[in-house]
Amino acid sequence: MAIAAQAAPAGAGGAETLHYGFKGQTAEARFFTQQGCIGTEAFVHAVDGRVKPGPGRPDAESSVFVAVTRVDICTQQPLGFSLGFREDLGDALDFDRLDGASLAATVQMRDLRTADSAPYPMDIQLQWTGIGEPSKAREHIMLDYPGFRVNSRESGTTRAADVTGVVSDGTTNYVSGAWAGGTLSSVAAGQVVILH
Repeated sequence: MAIAAQAAPAGAGGAETLHYGFKGQTAEARFFTQQGCIGTEAFVHAVDGRVKPGPGRPDAESSVFVAVTRVDICTQQPLGFSLGFREDLGDALDFDRLDGASLAATVQMRDLRTADSAPYPMDIQLQWTGIGEPSKAREHIMLDYPGFRVNSRESGTTRAADVTGVVSDGTTNYVSGAWAGGTLSSVAAGQVVILH
């Protein structure tokens, strides 16, 4: 989820106030495989919602974040770390409340362990199906530090999900033969930051 903030006019005491709000749905998927000492995980986080970065109307936002990590579990040494992000998914991302979701998109990935690595495409074709009972959670955090104060609230409902499909770089389908776990969530969050 992209973080956005907009400053309100300074008050009488010279304080500046930043507001942020988000309401929408998220879908997450993790796929893990291990061959000998080598563990590989692919992580997909998709968001569809409305962002309110201050006064005025909220803006529609849809995005997907993808991470692929490879680790030598025996020595605890990282072997690979690739990231990708794409916005404005449109019809490529579809939610059916907490009952299911689907994502069909290509995300450009970059290997962060190689400074001059060229981007490469990751094909994502995933379907989430909600299972079990949803669980609700609320959180309210207030932080007061010299120079700023934060008031943050978040509430949401999460449901476990079965995930099937393809996450492929053209050589490896990270879903095939992997342990898979997923969640579907409906979230409302808001934050006020006062700089003084």
